[in-house]
Amino acid sequence: MPDTSNSSISALVAISNREVGDDLVQTADARQLHGFLENRDAFANWIADRIRQYDFVEGVDFATYLANSKKGRPSKEYAVSLDMAKELAMVERNDRGKQARRYFIECERRVHQISAARKVPRPDVSKETRLAMAQHLRLAKMAGLSGNQALLAANKATAAMTGIDSLALMGITHVTAPKNEALLTPTTIAQRAGAKSGQAVNNILCELGLQQRFFDHKGHVYYEPTEMGEKAGGTMLDTGKKHSTGAPVRQLKWASSIVHVIDDAIQQKQAA
Repeated sequence: MPDTSNSSISALVAISNREVGDDLVQTADARQLHGFLENRDAFANWIADRIRQYDFVEGVDFATYLANSKKGRPSKEYAVSLDMAKELAMVERNDRGKQARRYFIECERRVHQISAARKVPRPDVSKETRLAMAQHLRLAKMAGLSGNQALLAANKATAAMTGIDSLALMGITHVTAPKNEALLTPTTIAQRAGAKSGQAVNNILCELGLQQRFFDHKGHVYYEPTEMGEKAGGTMLDTGKKHSTGAPVRQLKWASSIVHVIDDAIQQKQAA
């Protein structure tokens, strides 16, 4: 009686890694499997019938290649996936088929064990992303961005660094854009509102509590928006210039909607 132990099957049916379609998978030699199963049909007829009967697909379930036969002529060989090999063994409905199926299942189990042992723990990408996002958000604010502009810029930089789009992960595909208004100097506001000068506009802004007047160490006046002024569109911007001390020169500008506020204030003064 022939030995049907796993060791004899491993000696008779070669298992190798081959490309099936776009994947590199474990395959069994179909001709050797046919011999082990002791099927009496000619191999070419047997494999063709099984492919037709069970809808196996080349490039998905098996791959074909040419090999030199004992007669010196190239023969068409089949490398079948272990899933296909299990099914080929099972449909034989005999002891050899059962033994072959158990062998292929054991081959798959060993591959899974090796893959699990080789897995490298993934780095904590969530922590890396959080740190990168916080850093980029700080940089965005230092660059003068605020609100949604700072958030979008930080998220874009974080995604470029880590490959993770934090907003997309939260299902946020759109953010409400801030009001897109031109920022104006007091001189330009004066021209549009009919004020006498930029200084007159600054005085009105101070009277309305939208900005505060300060003096530097040389006695030069400068203005900063109050909390109410920031809500009204007051924004401090770097001019690109520097004081003699090296400190950047900043300028307070206003959203164009402030023109109506100044215009109303002028009319109220004139009416009084």
